[in-house]
Amino acid sequence: KSEIKRMLRDARSVSSGAHHEYVLFDGKIGYKVLDGIYTYLHYGYETMFAYIKECQAGNIDPHTMENQLQVQPRCGSCSYAELPLGFDAIYGVTGTLKGLSHTEVKILR
Repeated sequence: KSEIKRMLRDARSVSSGAHHEYVLFDGKIGYKVLDGIYTYLHYGYETMFAYIKECQAGNIDPHTMENQLQVQPRCGSCSYAELPLGFDAIYGVTGTLKGLSHTEVKILR
């Protein structure tokens, strides 16, 4: 359900022109980053719909466009900030092991 919402949002963005700015480079969609143009970057489904749009305009080869058609489901997410909450004690956080006594180091080993 949420994946379809993302697809619809990005289709509307491309249709209305309110999407990430891209350029056509070597027959592909590219995004400017600093001094370069990168054709391997993707912005959600925006890039896929931009390929469709440019193919319909005759600017991109249909085979190239077809290779970009894909569903990008999110399979899971994790909050790294919440990971420690599942443990009673945490050892080895940056810099803490250097301050352990010899006995504490032996216990950990």
